[in-house]
Amino acid sequence: MKKFGLMMYVCRHKMKTFLRIPLIIVLTWNFTLVAQLDNSSFFREGASAIKVKPAKTLGYNVEVFNFVRNNEYFGTLDPGHTFFGYQFLPSIVWMPSKGNNLSFRGGLFLLKNFGESGLKSSRITFTMEYKFKHTRFLFGTIEGALSHKLIEPLYRFERALEDRIEDGFQLKHSSKKLWADAWVDWRATTELGSNRQEEIRAGLSSEYFLLGENQSLKDSIEHNNSLKAITQATILHRGGSFVPQPIVSRSNFAMGLDYSYFIRKNFSFFAQPFFLYSIDHSIQIKQPFKDGWAYYLNLGIRKSRFTGMLSYWNATEYSSNLGMPLMQSFTFNDFYATKRERQLIFVRLLYTQKLAPGFNVDLRLEPVYDLKSNDLQYSFGLYFNYKL
Repeated sequence: MKKFGLMMYVCRHKMKTFLRIPLIIVLTWNFTLVAQLDNSSFFREGASAIKVKPAKTLGYNVEVFNFVRNNEYFGTLDPGHTFFGYQFLPSIVWMPSKGNNLSFRGGLFLLKNFGESGLKSSRITFTMEYKFKHTRFLFGTIEGALSHKLIEPLYRFERALEDRIEDGFQLKHSSKKLWADAWVDWRATTELGSNRQEEIRAGLSSEYFLLGENQSLKDSIEHNNSLKAITQATILHRGGSFVPQPIVSRSNFAMGLDYSYFIRKNFSFFAQPFFLYSIDHSIQIKQPFKDGWAYYLNLGIRKSRFTGMLSYWNATEYSSNLGMPLMQSFTFNDFYATKRERQLIFVRLLYTQKLAPGFNVDLRLEPVYDLKSNDLQYSFGLYFNYKL
């Protein structure tokens, strides 16, 4: 054990030296700054994004997502995990009305984790979508996971690898000054005689442009200064009038600003501070802390296919059922494993390359340093995305 402990000590100190190299690269390269991690290659905007010729009413799309992500975490809050497998999502869309305002999309979702026999998940997907002006209403399989644009303390990236499909209803709005996403995700139902609680997740994510305009509406990105007010919230509810288990209700809130300043076309910088709050509304509170708070600061730079990002996290008694476990003050799997205060520094290095039309590869390296325990941990990932 002493020999193993010595090896871990040496590895971590070598990692600290290695960490200085990407920091130097990040500070000296000529990048374009981005306010958040660019996860756009991991989702698409449903039926409205499928190009259907005016004379046609049928369309289709295929998504293939291959991934490997290794979280080398050694603490009690998040022991680490390796995600290795693929997702396959073929679907057909029918647009019966002129103008393509109404659409019905049906398909199949398959998830295979390597090292396991058979499929991890196989589900039929079906969505009704109605579009009016700048707003879309979806009923059925909604556009979930990373497409909500939630920050990591509210929604961990790995959920897109293991728990991607969401069923319920959703309202999405995208105009010059406002992007908004409100949804209800019905996770589990119950019936008379069952001990399983019904589970509902709901959320709101919005970006209001105080300066500049929504770039997602434009064919080409304009490099203009922008200031956005960001509001995000998630709610988890477990209950049932005839289930002999205590009702659980928890909420998370985040508010922040995103300011980007472009010096020239391919060089800009930004500041993005967030304030977060978590609270347990349950009548019988079983977790160690009723409520908590945190602040989160992201700074990032980007040029062409390379992105660098630096994040600082400071939290006290913060918790989130859907958020990144490493950022929390306790784990829901073991309430005795608690760390009341958390102070972390993240470095994110991302590289995205288009290999063919609709086919991208993403590489990510994300070291994290714990200022309280002086521990250095890291994760890395390789992702292939194909969208037809």
